[in-house]
Parts: sequence; C-alpha cells; structure tokens
Amino acid sequence: LDRVTTILLAPVFFSLSHIHLAYGDIKEGVSLHDIAINYSLQLFYTYTFGAFVSFIFIRTGHFVAVLIIHSLCNLNGLPKINIFSYNSPLIIKYRVLVALSYVAGFIAFGLALMPLTEPQLYASILFGLEISSSKDINSTR
Repeated sequence: LDRVTTILLAPVFFSLSHIHLAYGDIKEGVSLHDIAINYSLQLFYTYTFGAFVSFIFIRTGHFVAVLIIHSLCNLNGLPKINIFSYNSPLIIKYRVLVALSYVAGFIAFGLALMPLTEPQLYASILFGLEISSSKDINSTR
C-alpha cells in the first residue's frame, strides 16, 4: 500500500477496535440513541487520531513515537472546549486567555508538525519506501 492509503485505511481498524466499549453502556442501560451518538463521535475522533499516528509512524519510522503520543492522548483525553459554557467568575476572567491558548496551540502544532517529523531526523526508511510490486521486492535481494 502507498503512504496515503495506509494513513487513511489503518485508522479504520483502530477506530473499530474501540467500539467494544459500547457493550458496557448497553449493560448499564444507556439508550441506544445515546450510544449511537456517543460512539459515532468516538469513531470519528479515534479515526482522526489513528490517521495522525499513522502519519507520525510513517514519517518517523518509530513505534515509540506512536506509543508516547497514544499514552499522552489517553492521559489527557479530548480538549475541554465546554469551559466556555461555564459561568463562574474565574472561568469568565480567563476565558479569552484559554481561547487564545487553544488557537496558539493549533498554530504551533501546524507549524511544527512537518519540521519535527522530518524523516531524515529519524533515519526513517519507511517514508522513502515505494514498492509497486512483488517483482521489486525480489529484485533487491
């Protein structure tokens, strides 16, 4: 498979591997409507995350990078965007600062992603690997 196909296909299996968590909700009596909404969202963000870590793995060639990113994601969870709906004076006071922090974080992430995952930094053999047929594999042996 080429890089783009791998980055788009691998997350399908990653996101589907999380659907078993719905079983616990079913046992607890959560309505099927709520389960469908919750797990549709979960499938979306696990697919997106899976595409991101597939990209990171292909760019760096290191499984450790993916393991660390996945661990940090599990530790932190999704960003808390509902902070903007709270009405406490402290939240209202820092709401703009938090919003600016999110925007700055997205911008920094976008600017740093490609330079910090440059395949040459990690001696990644995966990024330059282009195999079009099994004949190519046999000819290199």
